[in-house]
Amino acid sequence: MFFILSGFLYLQNANSQTYFGGGFAINTGEVNSAFGPQAKIALGFADKLELNGMFTYYLKKGTYYAIDFDLHYKLFNIADKVLIQPFAGLNFTRTNNTDSSLNLGASLRFPTEKLTYYIEPRLIFDHSQFVLSFGILI
Repeated sequence: MFFILSGFLYLQNANSQTYFGGGFAINTGEVNSAFGPQAKIALGFADKLELNGMFTYYLKKGTYYAIDFDLHYKLFNIADKVLIQPFAGLNFTRTNNTDSSLNLGASLRFPTEKLTYYIEPRLIFDHSQFVLSFGILI
């Protein structure tokens, strides 16, 4: 296990970038519709792959938080101004109980000299939730 973890960390440091930042998420699901702040980290580990983790704290009573783990595929970019990355992953939403589900979405990123802005629409299959996230990565 130690060797696998060491190898992953070596590849992560040798091949990629790490981004972190935050923003907001709007959940329009029938059961869990809410709005809240979000923290995000992105770890690239291959030329075309990136692992993302997000924590969203919803500001609506009865919907507490959501945790997402996604694998992004760096599909293409448009003139280095818009990066398009489809993704799939897992979602854990805590309300009165904890629900887990699969999700699909796309990340649109707009890099500038110092910051990268992002918009991420996603469909969470549990309770047919649609979540729109937006924010800034450093």
